[in-house]
Amino acid sequence: MVVAEHDRSNRLEPYLVGFVNFWVYENEVYPFHKGNILFGGQNGQGKSVSMQSIIPLLLDGNTHPSRIDPFGSGKRKIGDYLRTNDELDKGRIAYLYLTYKKVKTGETITTGIGLRAIDESKNDFWGFVIKGKEIEKDFSLTKSNGYNADGLEEFVPISKDDLKNQLEEMKCGKFVSTQRDYADEVNKQVFQFDNISLLKELTKLLIQIRSPKLSKEMKPDVLYDALKNSLEELPSSEFSMISNTIKDIDDHNRKLEKTKISLDLSSSLLGDYLGYQKTMLGNAANRYLEALQEHHRMVMKKDSAEKKLITQKAKLKGVVERLTDIDIELQTSKSS
Repeated sequence: MVVAEHDRSNRLEPYLVGFVNFWVYENEVYPFHKGNILFGGQNGQGKSVSMQSIIPLLLDGNTHPSRIDPFGSGKRKIGDYLRTNDELDKGRIAYLYLTYKKVKTGETITTGIGLRAIDESKNDFWGFVIKGKEIEKDFSLTKSNGYNADGLEEFVPISKDDLKNQLEEMKCGKFVSTQRDYADEVNKQVFQFDNISLLKELTKLLIQIRSPKLSKEMKPDVLYDALKNSLEELPSSEFSMISNTIKDIDDHNRKLEKTKISLDLSSSLLGDYLGYQKTMLGNAANRYLEALQEHHRMVMKKDSAEKKLITQKAKLKGVVERLTDIDIELQTSKSS
């Protein structure tokens, strides 16, 4: 899996986080400092709840109890933060949002979710992503609800439809109705992973890291378990494919080993054959040179014999001519 490359000099950093009518928050905004935020306070004051409402809830919108409870017990539900005086407040609307800002250009992206209490086991969910506009500066997630007995103006969260219509009018963002669509949109606009499964792995890792056990026992084996548990399980189809690939690699390695052995034997045999061929060629060359020298000697001997033959023929001719003269002389002597 490949992660898209980004210009780190103009990266997105968390800029501020806001809670509207959520849990004990009426309408609170907390700024980040260079992408960092610190919640301080005594135990039981809500630091963990505040953090889990940012990470991982605002990263993927998953409201499953196991994601809401920082201790991993699954006892807490998202509806528990939509109660009033420990009683279910049907119809109560809450918003959570996280604004990111590019460190160089100052461009902003805000991701957020809306929740409405329906009953003890069900809550309505919607999400939104806004580009270039800031909540409470360019528009608001609340509207006036008149004045109370003390003459102070009261505000209530806007409805799901009001938010949707407002985004359509401003043409600055996208409204979604499901958690999956929200996670896809956050990934597309903020993280830009090539595969949404990488965002799931990231949130799972962050959940493991936030574990109280990990913060108290920062040991290698505990950290190893956290990293291992954050990895997504391989589907059986992919596992089978990997298994087959490993088997193919092993088969190829065995064939390669056999080929190497055969190559070594062939190389050794080739070396012996080349040595034999060199010896045979050397012997043949020697015999050829010897034959060539013998041929040269025989040619010279033939030439010498031919010269002697010519000399002997000349001498024989002279002798014959002398005998002829003597015979003539004898005949002449007899006649006289």
